[in-house]
Amino acid sequence: MLGVRSKTPISHWAAGRFCNGCLGGGAGQHESGSPSFSIIHRGGSARSFHVEGTRIADIAPIIRANLARESTMMPDEGTYYHEVGREFARHDAVNHKQEEYVRGDVHTNTAENFFSIFKRGMHGVYQHCSEKHLHRYLAEFDSRCSNRAKLGVDDGERTARALSASPMERLTTEWPYGKSRPKAKEASEKH
Repeated sequence: MLGVRSKTPISHWAAGRFCNGCLGGGAGQHESGSPSFSIIHRGGSARSFHVEGTRIADIAPIIRANLARESTMMPDEGTYYHEVGREFARHDAVNHKQEEYVRGDVHTNTAENFFSIFKRGMHGVYQHCSEKHLHRYLAEFDSRCSNRAKLGVDDGERTARALSASPMERLTTEWPYGKSRPKAKEASEKH
């Protein structure tokens, strides 16, 4: 279940990828250099995080907390993966700088595809997202990736998963400008 940041039983293939400035772009949008980091299980779930930066200190705790030690890490050539990669069963990387994109079963195409869909959604559907709420948008796209039809999740199952993840309590909102919510009798008298 997404949203739970415990160790996930990812058995084999995982790719990590950064997306810098996913929020920047068209008119009316602000440029954001805030990176997000995603861990994607090939043929399975995705987990994304809004991170402070692209240093090993920023991502190593996330990788350690979310990947089982028997996993295979397949990132790009970023040097920040070398140290933490030694802790897993296998660590292979492709070198995009030398135009290496696939070597056997080693590639980051799954992560590239995830961020392609995320960026298309951010620019085409939502068009603006503040950095404050980036984690919510990432969680939505994680859910879309992890509950897709290709994984055998139909509409009924997707709905059941969404409802089981909800807090099952009444949603409330604050009234604008510090005013308190009118009592039921007062509201009916005004109308």
